[in-house]
Amino acid sequence: MKKKHLALILAAAMTVTSVDATALVSAADFSAEETAVQAEEETIAAEETEEVAKDASEEEVQAEAEDGEDLTAETEITEDAEEVTAQEEDSEDADLFSGEEETEAVGADTNVSALTLGETKTVSIAENGSVWLSFTPETDGDYVFVSSNNEDSDPYAELYESMDEDYSDSDDDTGEGLNFLLRYSMIGKKTYYLKVSNMGDDACSYDVTVSKAVCISSVILEKGTARTIYYSGGFDDYDGINVRGAKLTVKYDNNTSQVYDLSNTFMTDIYGNTFSIRCTDGKEDYYFGGENAFRNGTYRVYVGGYPNSGYNITVVTPDYSKISNVKTGENTVGIKYGEYVWYKYVPEDTSCYYISAFYSADNTGYGISTIVKTITGDGKLVSHSYWLDGNNSFEETGYQLLKGKTYLIGVNNDEVSKQTTATLGIIRAELTGCKWKTTSTKNATCGTAGQKVEACSTHAGETRTTVIPAAGKHTYSWKVTKPATVFAAGVNSNVCSVCGKVAATKAIAKLSPKLTMSVAAKKTVPLKVKQSYAVKTVDIANGDKIVSWTSSNKKVVTVKNGKITGKKKGTAKITVKLASGYTTWFKVKVQAPVVKTTSLKVTDKATGAKVGKKVTLSRKAKLSLSTVVAPVTSKQKVTYSTSNKKVAAVSSKGVITAKKKGTATITVKSGSKSVKIKVKVK
Repeated sequence: MKKKHLALILAAAMTVTSVDATALVSAADFSAEETAVQAEEETIAAEETEEVAKDASEEEVQAEAEDGEDLTAETEITEDAEEVTAQEEDSEDADLFSGEEETEAVGADTNVSALTLGETKTVSIAENGSVWLSFTPETDGDYVFVSSNNEDSDPYAELYESMDEDYSDSDDDTGEGLNFLLRYSMIGKKTYYLKVSNMGDDACSYDVTVSKAVCISSVILEKGTARTIYYSGGFDDYDGINVRGAKLTVKYDNNTSQVYDLSNTFMTDIYGNTFSIRCTDGKEDYYFGGENAFRNGTYRVYVGGYPNSGYNITVVTPDYSKISNVKTGENTVGIKYGEYVWYKYVPEDTSCYYISAFYSADNTGYGISTIVKTITGDGKLVSHSYWLDGNNSFEETGYQLLKGKTYLIGVNNDEVSKQTTATLGIIRAELTGCKWKTTSTKNATCGTAGQKVEACSTHAGETRTTVIPAAGKHTYSWKVTKPATVFAAGVNSNVCSVCGKVAATKAIAKLSPKLTMSVAAKKTVPLKVKQSYAVKTVDIANGDKIVSWTSSNKKVVTVKNGKITGKKKGTAKITVKLASGYTTWFKVKVQAPVVKTTSLKVTDKATGAKVGKKVTLSRKAKLSLSTVVAPVTSKQKVTYSTSNKKVAAVSSKGVITAKKKGTATITVKSGSKSVKIKVKVK
């Protein structure tokens, strides 16, 4: 037991701290599940720890002496040792280290696995968990980290230049599918750390590789099978340039090349280089789609930054006479990958029609979309609106089509590149009655009747009129008809809810100017050198607005539209002026150290109420926490942890989930400040 006690004290002494004295890794943070081992292994763990203690303690003391922090370090060691001793008394089975795989220990509870250039490493991660990897490049240059996942995982990566600093870069879905692709410029012989996480709901595993990025020597964009003929007049306004089938050949300075099949106008290569496919009329870039109609002419499709690469497209006027006709029922039609093919339809009766398409081969409609347009008097196409049929057990999209009018139906194959035919179904709805739609309404007054006119959407020309009886008397109630502002008084009126007659009015006094910000007025907020913070407006009187932000010393603090930036050590006064003439101020103290958290406020995210020290939840219930740190400029992250995730688990976003009957302690921490919440699951 003495050996075990000594090992626990050593683990506390080996606490890693950052430059602002914030504990990063502490043996006292071990959860029971991570450190519990069999009792017979205690003696072996303690003896091994004693051997490590000599070298580790000497290196720790020497490093702290060089920084002039001996006394502070001794105090931290004593406090941590006392905390570990208390844990020992609560759990006789606690051990220093756990984990099945042999990895490089950066801290008492942080395992780091080394990643080498060109290596593929498989990582296994728990739900909402993470794994640390390290990488030391041999030479300076850009390096690319890529994940390769299955459909059940959502990889996410953060790159750190040091374990005791905030991450320098991150990525989520730049790679293929949900994979990350993170490119970063590195210094040779320096060790970097990659934190890979699981953003999915279940435990997963995926591969991580690192390679050295190379520079681009040239690019060649070829049309391949991409579309080159487009139509004006409304045919192609919805989709813009379609580069599906085009090929992008990228040559690199390492004498290699890669051919990419394009599917859209933005692409990232295997080294993290991004390419934007653009279109120009020879004078400026042009975007087709939305409100920018296709205009007749020749255009160049090219890669942004490489104007000499690419191919031409042509926009021409469509020939409506060459469009094939379809009829009510099922029609076999030709389709193209990534492009609408148009068909002409003239209804025999005015009614509602259901229009859909599906692959002829497998009778499924996945990946096929349809659109209905009408031809205007000037020969242009406009989208035809639809209505929802609520008579069925589920809502279907139906089109109200008129007898004898010409409609154009577009069929787009968006998924299966080899499929060339589909079945286009045009089915007339089997309606048992009229569908009425209000075309005009005349409201009744207290003395005069009104009326509502409706048209049948199923049978053209049929209408019905419903009389809205007069109310017979006024029904008054007070309501604000003109809100007060800081510049003018408002009006409160006693209005009849039937005819709108105003019986009386009352003035609402002009509002007094006020301004509440995320930074307390007439107080001082700390800010690190080169740190920025956007001050938010929490409350301002109606009609008022901020017109200026000024700094008393721009060499210390600059401010632009509420964003304050620390330039050098010192204090400056920020003055805020409103349109009403009201002014207020706050001070900014710029300091060299990182701004630390001084207090935490934890509330129920749903109600806004403060969360007490004890909470009771039913099994499977959830409680979402919201944490506010002070000062607002603190750069220390808020973390959540649980003493027993089998009883009550907590996510990185502060969502507590009750698992089974028992008690667990949820710890909310930022820097050296923490709040503990005892959760009882019944």
